[in-house]
This record gives sequence, structure tokens and C-alpha cells, in this order.
Amino acid sequence: AQCYPVKNTPIHLDLLRPMWISYMNEIEEHDSEEELVNGLQTRIRLSENQEQIFFEIIWSGDTAIGFVFYSVDGGIQNLIPAGYGYIMEFYLLNQWRKRGIGANVVSDICNKLKGLGCPKVYLTTIVQSERFWTNTGFNNSGLIDPDNGLPILIKEL
Repeated sequence: AQCYPVKNTPIHLDLLRPMWISYMNEIEEHDSEEELVNGLQTRIRLSENQEQIFFEIIWSGDTAIGFVFYSVDGGIQNLIPAGYGYIMEFYLLNQWRKRGIGANVVSDICNKLKGLGCPKVYLTTIVQSERFWTNTGFNNSGLIDPDNGLPILIKEL
């Protein structure tokens, strides 16, 4: 699988919209479809306008199979220092899971973030995904994200 930057085009929006809505349902975001799509478009614009924010489509050949949204982060006050990598959104279509693809993409992202000077990467996760993240080298920090109430996992780079 390969990751390529999302472009603010109708084609990319059409590719991402169904995966984005499935992902948001999976993580139990209960906004309207319009609000969810607005959030998607906001993230696309951020990735186009901010040098340290990345939104990429995960491809297997010519098939879009997922996406990842990550950054060099400003941190979380009193919890996470600025300069860590932050994986904000990560999704693979169900039929592409449990094949090592996600782990390879995470490894690629971590290498990219390390190359950008990040000493560690963090993320928050729903319970259903925690095993995937611990299998890719993340550890539960015991910290809770004050914005979403989810556990913070951290990986040393």
C-alpha cells in the first residue's frame, strides 16, 4: 500500500466521503452527514494550507482503501509537549484489515515524523482499536485526552 496526499478535488472528496462516514460511525461520532463532510473538508483544507499537517489516501494499486490524517503537533497543555507526532485519524476499509497493511502504513508515518524531528508519536484510540495500536508499538500512557476523554497512547521513535 502507498499513501498519497489528499487534494481538494471532487474526485478525492467522492473517494473519501463514504470511508469518512464509515470511520466516523465506527468511532461513534454522531454528527449529521453534512457536519461530518464539513469536518472532512476542513481537514483537507488544513492539510493543504499547513506545512506540518498531512492528509493522505491509502492506496492498494488503483484502489483507495483508507486514509490517515496526522501532524507534527503543538501538544496538549500539561500532558504532551509540542513537537510530538500526532496521528489524528486512521482508517482502513474492513476488507483490507488484518493483512499487515495498517501496520506498514503506521511504520511509514512514524518514519516520516521521525524525519521531521519528532521524538515520539501519540494518538487517542477507541477500545476496539487499542490492540492494533499496541501491536504497532504504542503504549498506553495512562493519560486521558481532555478533548475526547480517550486514552493517549505514545510510541517512542
